[in-house]
Amino acid sequence: MPSSVRYSDRAPTVDPDRTPALGTGRGPVGAPDAGRRGSRREDAPRGDGLYSAGPRSGGPRPDRGRRDAQQPGADGRSGGRRPAPAPRQAHGRPPPPDVETADTVPLRTVNAASAVDRTSVIPLETDRTLRIDTSVPGAPTAHPRNPNVRTVPRQGSNRLPPMREPTMPWEFHEPAPDENGRSAPRPRQPEAPSKPPAPQEPFWPVLTRLFLAVLIAFTGLGVVIPAIPPYVLDELGGSAFLVGVAFALSGFVALLVRPYAGQFAQRWGSRRVMFVGILVAVLCGALYAAPFGLAALFGARLVMGLAESAIFTAGSVRVVAVAPADRRGQLVGYYGLAMWGGWTLGPVLGTFLLGFGGYRLVWAAAVALPVFAAAVLLTMSADRPIGGAVSRRLVPAAVVVPGTAILLAAFGYSALTGFVVLHLDAKGITDGASIIGVFGVVYVSVRIVAGRLPDRVGPGIVAAFCGVGEATGLVILGTAQTWIQAAIGAAVLGAGFTLLYPALALLVIRRSKPAEQGAALGAYTSFWDLGLGVAGLIGGAIALVGYPYVFYFAAGCALLTMFAGVLSRGPKPE
Repeated sequence: MPSSVRYSDRAPTVDPDRTPALGTGRGPVGAPDAGRRGSRREDAPRGDGLYSAGPRSGGPRPDRGRRDAQQPGADGRSGGRRPAPAPRQAHGRPPPPDVETADTVPLRTVNAASAVDRTSVIPLETDRTLRIDTSVPGAPTAHPRNPNVRTVPRQGSNRLPPMREPTMPWEFHEPAPDENGRSAPRPRQPEAPSKPPAPQEPFWPVLTRLFLAVLIAFTGLGVVIPAIPPYVLDELGGSAFLVGVAFALSGFVALLVRPYAGQFAQRWGSRRVMFVGILVAVLCGALYAAPFGLAALFGARLVMGLAESAIFTAGSVRVVAVAPADRRGQLVGYYGLAMWGGWTLGPVLGTFLLGFGGYRLVWAAAVALPVFAAAVLLTMSADRPIGGAVSRRLVPAAVVVPGTAILLAAFGYSALTGFVVLHLDAKGITDGASIIGVFGVVYVSVRIVAGRLPDRVGPGIVAAFCGVGEATGLVILGTAQTWIQAAIGAAVLGAGFTLLYPALALLVIRRSKPAEQGAALGAYTSFWDLGLGVAGLIGGAIALVGYPYVFYFAAGCALLTMFAGVLSRGPKPE
């Protein structure tokens, strides 16, 4: 039975009543229509893209019989056939190897095994595949391991031809469709295994040295606090206003320099910036001892602002880089305790040294302690700076809401440290300074015990509850009539205030881009410095009306802090 193969753009079919001709779409040599190109089947719908490989065998087509009969033949008589044109390549491509075209040899004389022995599937293009009716005796059969590939047994043998990987464009075959009729995706080449990630640096050895260096450095910066007021008033003959100016200069400089210090820490490395800050602290201690009066003192305070901002901000960038993602809030809180511990131990040590050896001993300690901090810092491994990838934005958008919250929270701390003693004295309660000690003990204890709450619960939720706790403690302090009531208020204030800084700092870290984290942490701390300065001025004005109103006003600011923490809860920006 003659068989014909048809090529298709969509779903190729097999017509067993047509004679196959591979390669050019022409009928076999010797057939009545050997010189005519194949036409569209009459029974196929138009526009379906189905074309026959050759014309019908025997006689003219029904739709062209009249015209064919009128055409003169080669001998001049009517009804002859025009000579066959020169063979053309199918679709502009050369025929597959080992396949003879029907223009030269009839398909009946072509050995089927030699035609498809090497390439089991011969498409005209990458999206057209040769399909053969397997029900015809002697037709190719499915390969036992790959049903998409048709194989032809060799003549005289039942063995299947060896398979090889397709290397030519016409050796493409479509993958088998899935159960829904969709073509399965082509298998992709396996990707080369990526390099394993570099092991993360152990954080506890690094952070232990970092915390110790910060503690020693800030102890050296704070050792001069009890010596500056009597030095200005007694030794330099200044006034109380000049004492306030001396303390304000360092805070003003630190407020401006912190964002730059964060950027420098990311661009050059945290340890390098911290080391520069410690060297500046040594220069600050030397300027205290310089015999230039108020000019030397004011210069020392300006340099101290540079040293403080460089040390603390660069250290916070290193903490964020080293700490695991699920413990950043806790470790940032511990880092803050190291700084506050230095500010607490420094005045105590300064008071002792001032009474024991005078101003010269205090100035010597201000030089020696930063030197010890530098020695500890040198034992810490160096970090890898980001370099030019650091953003130039000084106040990223992610800092605005958390920074405003910590600015408002500073009113409560300022009210406690500046007015609680005067408030309790006005009510006849002695030993008001011990209330600050109660606050400090609770502050440190809660941060150590519950330091992981921002990481586990969420920084926004913790910030909101901390705002409520701070406001409650301030209201209790404002209404306190006994020392016990004031101590309870200070304890509640300390418990609520202690986790506010790490929770809001964690919000800044999560919501800022990696290239902006240095400047973001510096700007966040600058909001705290600005809050302390503004709170002192506003609190002093409110105290003219009454000391309790200072605490009530600070409680209202703490409630606004709660709302700022709620507003800060949101998706992390991309």
